[in-house]
Amino acid sequence: MNLWSCLYTLIIGPLQLVLGILFSIVNKWTANPGLTIIIESLLLNILLYPLYRQADRIQAAATDKEKSMAPMTSHIRRSFKGDERMMMLQAYYRECGYSPLSILKTSLPVLLQIPFFLAAYNMLSSNSALAGSPFGPISDLGLEDGLLAAGPFTVNLLPVLMTLINILSGYIYARRQPIKVRLQLYLMAAVFLAALYKSPSGLVLYWTFNNIFALIKNAYFRIAKPAPKKSAGKISGKRQDFMLFLFVCLSCAMLVGYYIPALILSISTQEFINLYNLVNPLRYVLSSALSGLGLFVLWPLVFYLTAEAGGRKAMNYVMTSLFFCMLITSQLFSNDFGVISKELVFYDTPVSTAKSIIINLLACALAVFMAVVMIRLLKNFTKIILIGLTAVLFIAGSVCAVSSDRFYRNFISNSVRDEQPQFTMSKEGTNVVVIMLDRAMGPMIPYLFNDNASLTDEYDGFTYYGNTISFGPNTNFSTPSLFGGYEYTPAKLNERSDESLADKQDEAISVLPEIFTGNNYSCTFINPTYAGYQWIPDLTVFDDMEGVKAYNTLNRYAKIDYGDTYDATVSHNLFCYSLFKSAAVLLQPLFYDDGNYNDMTVKSLEYTEQRIYGTSVAAGHNMDFEMSYYALKSLKDMTVIDNGASDNVLLYTCDCTHDTALLTEPGYEIADTVDNTAYDAANTDRFTLNGRTMIMNDDEDYSHYESDMAALKALGEWFDYLRDNDLYDNTRIIIVSDHGNNLGEFDELEESDLEVPVDAEAFTPLLMVKDFNSHGFTVSDDFMTLADTPYLATEGIISNPTNPFTGNEITMDDKQGPQRIISSGLMDINANSGTVFAESDWYTVQSDIWNKDNWKYAGRG
Repeated sequence: MNLWSCLYTLIIGPLQLVLGILFSIVNKWTANPGLTIIIESLLLNILLYPLYRQADRIQAAATDKEKSMAPMTSHIRRSFKGDERMMMLQAYYRECGYSPLSILKTSLPVLLQIPFFLAAYNMLSSNSALAGSPFGPISDLGLEDGLLAAGPFTVNLLPVLMTLINILSGYIYARRQPIKVRLQLYLMAAVFLAALYKSPSGLVLYWTFNNIFALIKNAYFRIAKPAPKKSAGKISGKRQDFMLFLFVCLSCAMLVGYYIPALILSISTQEFINLYNLVNPLRYVLSSALSGLGLFVLWPLVFYLTAEAGGRKAMNYVMTSLFFCMLITSQLFSNDFGVISKELVFYDTPVSTAKSIIINLLACALAVFMAVVMIRLLKNFTKIILIGLTAVLFIAGSVCAVSSDRFYRNFISNSVRDEQPQFTMSKEGTNVVVIMLDRAMGPMIPYLFNDNASLTDEYDGFTYYGNTISFGPNTNFSTPSLFGGYEYTPAKLNERSDESLADKQDEAISVLPEIFTGNNYSCTFINPTYAGYQWIPDLTVFDDMEGVKAYNTLNRYAKIDYGDTYDATVSHNLFCYSLFKSAAVLLQPLFYDDGNYNDMTVKSLEYTEQRIYGTSVAAGHNMDFEMSYYALKSLKDMTVIDNGASDNVLLYTCDCTHDTALLTEPGYEIADTVDNTAYDAANTDRFTLNGRTMIMNDDEDYSHYESDMAALKALGEWFDYLRDNDLYDNTRIIIVSDHGNNLGEFDELEESDLEVPVDAEAFTPLLMVKDFNSHGFTVSDDFMTLADTPYLATEGIISNPTNPFTGNEITMDDKQGPQRIISSGLMDINANSGTVFAESDWYTVQSDIWNKDNWKYAGRG
């Protein structure tokens, strides 16, 4: 962040945030953006009245001071010249207690308008709710009003009306003021006219009503009830009260602006790293800290210093009560709302129970009572408590910030490589390819191939295994067995309780590279899953393996740079998430706003997170899907062809089937807007095949279907490239996913009769295998598991393949009998990171996963 960005975030940002939240809340009630603008303008004028009223008093006192000094200053200017005149004026100013900077007091009401104008301008000029919204004679609040038209020429009437009202208000306000003050107001009116003439009519409407309310205020107080001058300029209060207010403001800022954001960032720093713009994510904490200082320190102090004694006393009570309520709620009422994205949006809408709401309200009431008692009876002790809490929050936040900074520096060192990913495939030697499509749905394959006949030709030689299980419903449970075999199932890993899950994951993903390089194969591992037990793999795991190259694709192949948009979204959401966590439980939905955090900024669809409406309509983009998808589409660019007889193995992980998106049908392509309504309605028969219907109920079903289809098509294009370059027949290809998803698409997989019901579709991964020189597309009902992958990869080309870490032979013998499966939803490797997986439900299955009788509940463990 540059200096201007920091100043804006500190001074203007908090005002813009408050205006945005207020607009969003009121607009939900009115459902009329024009009426919302008027109500917001009225509310803000009421809230800001004490500030402007005191500013008027300060201005009046400063003006009177200048008038009383004018005769003597005029005399000095007439009687003296040069340095002598300057010295005399300075001496007279000191005698009168006047500073040249005091001239700013005469312009204070005008100066105060500037930050509020900038905040309103930025909030309304980019407000998505205004676009296309009519109001009275205005056809679109998101555009200029154009109310007067003469042939090809149009005149924006609203800015002219705003200016006339502004001039009239200024005349009433300054009719007894010096010409200098009047000129300032008239000049300001002209500036507003020039600045807003081409602005959206919604913004001009806001400022017009702002001027109307100012006119009413000025007419009443300047004509009917002039401001008393006796109390003008008396803004200082008891030092003890001021220090208490300052400390409680700093405490609020430290809690909401620094500690909570730093804590959230430290929990999963890697998720907050912007892969499009590799800059330290502590920038988001800095942004939150500045927002916190502006919202809880700077602007409250402005109001405090311009308030009367009674107002300052009330503000002390309010801010102290607010701090203790926020502290109690954020630390003691931290409801578990489930999995949350890196944009701080929960996968499921957070819902608090009536019990938690009532208990929290009682706790807040107690906090308010205690705050009042402490201020009345123990003011010095309260200050000590606040200083201590602020220090604790600062230290705790700094520990989190240091941890995040250390992680980021290690990430840059261990996970980012300058060179482009490349792998070798030879025309005369042997090539083995294992592609893991994260969470690709195995049961969908027959429907996808039936829907797109060209896939059968592109996947010539493949066998689809539709009777395959994974050993868990998430990546952390399933990938060890996928890459390492039966010695790395969750049950087997738990038996090795003296070793960390991180070490066992690294060992599992190293089995195939060690076996192949030990048999003179060159090995390339792209996006090695959870290497170093990190979301973005730590490539140093493979640094000491001779013949192994490891890469992360990151954003190398993405078509759109989401960097600035992501930064703005996370900066806004992180601070608002902190407000959400600190707010009374009853009010939390207002701050969360269904994951929008009251952000109504208009963004280009090209740079907007994809929002899905129903099952067929979407707007925006899923940047995680696109990063992985475009990398998959670029496999031919990564392929280095060897005309000789080298032996090579490629291990590749792709997440585009996990981070799914709605795509345009029937091409299954990325677009700014997606509307498949007509196509989906006309092609419902594609979801019934051989008498079995795949139930498609919601957007998750459709996004999985469309993303899986896009991934299969992308791989099909690469297979055509391999055929065109004589690399297909001498290549063994295994396409496998690490698990399925509990989509509830097949009645046969709903194990509802078990003691603890489960949707077995979560354990049905994709498995397709093409052997050397094989042709045709076939389907097998053989019982398979993910742990068969190492055997399938090495069969017939590695003599007696042996696990280099245990010395045991790689086989499929352990597939006989019931297979033990974990059903934990704790997929977070930062939380589930001990020596054994956290306690969960277990199941067993054997032979035929589609037969309900073969599923058994095996208890918890």
